[in-house]
Amino acid sequence: MDYRFTAEQEKFRTEIRVFLKQELSADEEQGEEIASDEAWAFAKAFQKKLAAKGWLVPHWPNRTGLAG
Repeated sequence: MDYRFTAEQEKFRTEIRVFLKQELSADEEQGEEIASDEAWAFAKAFQKKLAAKGWLVPHWPNRTGLAG
Protein backbone atom coordinates (compact mmCIF):
# COMPACT_ATOMS: atom_id res chain seq x y z
CA MET A 1 0.00 0.00 0.00
CA ASP A 2 1.32 3.46 -0.92
CA TYR A 3 0.97 5.91 1.98
CA ARG A 4 2.40 8.90 0.16
CA PHE A 5 0.19 11.90 -0.52
CA THR A 6 -1.04 12.39 -4.07
CA ALA A 7 0.03 15.49 -6.00
CA GLU A 8 -3.42 16.98 -5.35
CA GLN A 9 -3.14 16.31 -1.61
CA GLU A 10 0.35 17.83 -1.49
CA LYS A 11 -0.95 20.93 -3.27
CA PHE A 12 -3.74 21.25 -0.69
CA ARG A 13 -1.28 20.78 2.21
CA THR A 14 0.91 23.53 0.79
CA GLU A 15 -2.08 25.84 0.33
CA ILE A 16 -3.10 25.33 3.96
CA ARG A 17 0.44 25.95 5.25
CA VAL A 18 0.76 29.18 3.26
CA PHE A 19 -2.67 30.36 4.43
CA LEU A 20 -1.89 29.65 8.10
CA LYS A 21 1.52 31.33 7.89
CA GLN A 22 -0.12 34.46 6.45
CA GLU A 23 -3.08 34.54 8.84
CA LEU A 24 -1.71 33.44 12.23
CA SER A 25 0.74 35.17 14.54
CA ALA A 26 3.23 33.04 16.48
CA ASP A 27 0.95 33.06 19.56
CA GLU A 28 -2.12 32.13 17.55
CA GLU A 29 -0.19 29.40 15.74
CA GLN A 30 0.77 27.84 19.07
CA GLY A 31 -2.84 27.86 20.22
CA GLU A 32 -2.29 30.40 22.99
CA GLU A 33 -5.68 31.32 24.39
CA ILE A 34 -6.28 35.00 24.96
CA ALA A 35 -9.66 35.78 26.49
CA SER A 36 -10.44 39.21 25.13
CA ASP A 37 -12.74 41.02 22.76
CA GLU A 38 -9.81 41.25 20.35
CA ALA A 39 -9.29 37.48 20.41
CA TRP A 40 -13.02 36.91 19.85
CA ALA A 41 -13.03 39.29 16.88
CA PHE A 42 -9.99 37.53 15.42
CA ALA A 43 -11.66 34.11 15.79
CA LYS A 44 -14.82 35.29 14.05
CA ALA A 45 -12.84 36.86 11.19
CA PHE A 46 -10.68 33.75 10.87
CA GLN A 47 -13.75 31.52 10.65
CA LYS A 48 -15.10 33.69 7.84
CA LYS A 49 -11.82 33.30 5.94
CA LEU A 50 -11.95 29.52 6.39
CA ALA A 51 -15.56 29.45 5.23
CA ALA A 52 -14.73 31.54 2.15
CA LYS A 53 -12.21 28.86 1.18
CA GLY A 54 -14.72 26.08 1.80
CA TRP A 55 -12.65 24.71 4.69
CA LEU A 56 -15.40 24.63 7.30
CA VAL A 57 -17.64 21.61 7.67
CA PRO A 58 -21.42 21.99 7.67
CA HIS A 59 -23.36 20.52 10.57
CA TRP A 60 -24.34 16.85 10.54
CA PRO A 61 -27.86 16.12 9.24
CA ASN A 62 -30.38 14.51 11.54
CA ARG A 63 -31.67 10.97 10.81
CA THR A 64 -34.10 12.16 8.15
CA GLY A 65 -31.35 14.03 6.36
CA LEU A 66 -32.92 17.38 7.19
CA ALA A 67 -31.19 20.03 9.27
CA GLY A 68 -32.84 20.42 12.60
